[in-house]
Amino acid sequence: MDGSCHKENCQGVEHYCEHPSHSPIYICDCREARIAHKGHSTVMIDLDYPIECLSKIQESFSVKQKEFVEKEKSIEALLESIRDSSKKLQGMIQKCENVRQGLMNPETRLEVFKKYFNSFERRELSRNAKRILSPCLASPFYCQSPKEGKLLFLLDENSFKNGRISPEMLRFLKNKDSFTELNLSNGRIGYEEAKIIGDALIYSKLTTLNLGGSQIGPGGAKAIAGALPHCQLTSLNLTCNQIFDEGARALASALPQCELSSLNLSKNKIGADGVKVVADGLCESQITFLDFSGNYVDSSLVSGFGDYNRINSLEGAKAIANFIACSSLTTLNLGHCDMQEKGVVIVANALSNSRLTKLTLGNYQRGFLNCAGPEVAIAIANALPQSQLIILNLEQTEIGDQGLKAIADALSQSQLTELYLECNRIGDEGAKAIANALPHSKLTTLRFSRKWEVGLFQSSSQPNSNRIGNEGATAIANALPQSQLTVLGLGCNQVGDEVAKAIANALPQSQLNHLELETSKSSFGSSFGSGLFGAPQQPLSSSSVPDSGENRITDEGAKAIADALPQSQLTFLNLRGSSISHETQNIIKGAKPGISLIL
Repeated sequence: MDGSCHKENCQGVEHYCEHPSHSPIYICDCREARIAHKGHSTVMIDLDYPIECLSKIQESFSVKQKEFVEKEKSIEALLESIRDSSKKLQGMIQKCENVRQGLMNPETRLEVFKKYFNSFERRELSRNAKRILSPCLASPFYCQSPKEGKLLFLLDENSFKNGRISPEMLRFLKNKDSFTELNLSNGRIGYEEAKIIGDALIYSKLTTLNLGGSQIGPGGAKAIAGALPHCQLTSLNLTCNQIFDEGARALASALPQCELSSLNLSKNKIGADGVKVVADGLCESQITFLDFSGNYVDSSLVSGFGDYNRINSLEGAKAIANFIACSSLTTLNLGHCDMQEKGVVIVANALSNSRLTKLTLGNYQRGFLNCAGPEVAIAIANALPQSQLIILNLEQTEIGDQGLKAIADALSQSQLTELYLECNRIGDEGAKAIANALPHSKLTTLRFSRKWEVGLFQSSSQPNSNRIGNEGATAIANALPQSQLTVLGLGCNQVGDEVAKAIANALPQSQLNHLELETSKSSFGSSFGSGLFGAPQQPLSSSSVPDSGENRITDEGAKAIADALPQSQLTFLNLRGSSISHETQNIIKGAKPGISLIL
């Protein structure tokens, strides 16, 4: 109140008066003050609330400052390893340049090649070089903050102390603004570190955790499983960790109580017993995405070290069929699983009662004859009209022409938009069947060859490769204008200029934007070696293409496609390994600016 007023009847409530007859002044609420300022407009001011409000704001700033101090400590603890890794990378950049110079020098070329590459197979060559040249870096630590975006840190020994997570890292994990994604894939962190991460999960805001290839084993899987019901994880990747049936049991028991919607358990040597317990857990879980590829559905573990025996029981396949029908799964990958044909058929029969929209059933049989075949495709075809499938991957299932005909007959009644058919012993009859179905289907993607990736080749010399010739491929080409196809993969088959011309005629009226007609690496393996050391790689002539049932597109077919490019919707064209001259390659490059080409 007005400090100059000491009257007993003053209530002590302060008013602020801005009347032009005097300077702005605070007045009290006594009688004399009211008479003196009669008729003036005054404002009552109670200071208690403004002071209280200001104190709360100041306190919130102090809390935020403490959070930032803790973040700073945590980040500073990691910066040293980042700087150290940067120095290592700079040294390796220079080492790569030295290797390059060694390859270019005829006197050192052979020695350098043997030391760093020692292979003519591109994937193996790249793997050898990376293994030798890559520096030893700390595991990647990805941090996702909604306000700051995605940042990259590197975990070092300061983050883990005495088998427990460091106080600085723990405080950072507890922070409500800390990261939500953690990627430690291929870090080989092992069992002890997995326990540390399990302890920290219950405090963190993590929603995504990737421990793929981290060698956590069954014990590490148990540690992570123990934290699942108490954390916020929605996505967990444990691929390639050798968790075996023991680890699978621990995870399965936690699934009904956790928030996971995405789970990757691929390549973990899980056998039939593990499949059954996982199936039970899935039926009561929120999982919509499951990658179970590369496990042993129809095999049993006979030792604690990952040795398996083939069993005749179909219990594993039956368990999978059960969770397909009762779970919330929309995406399931069973590729490269050791399943008998009867087992795959059991799984296929469950599709009509499932919510699956994406399914992969491709099989490599580890040491056994590939048991999949036409019966699998027939079972899938029977289920398609009642299923919700939109993406179906049947690579390596050997369905043959008979199986593809069954699927083709069901396409018009299905929701399928993508169909993958690499290595299925499909010939002209199967291709013609799918061609007849295309105008009545919803297919936008059709692949008879593996999706193109740099350094990855498919060989048509594989015993189960597709063998689509000019007749079948021409039928597909003629159906393009009436279809919805935007992606077509016909690489590594037996097509020639006749097919290239048919596709060229169809391009202006089709919706195709992605076309692959490459041949396998065996067609240009001899040129690969000469191009390796910087010598110009010569185009193949028609006579140089081996008679191994591969695509034989020459200048004639390639020029026809080039002529059609300006009127087409193509944005990607792969003719790698074809017998095309440099002149024709230049014509293709100039036909449509901006198109992605692999020649």
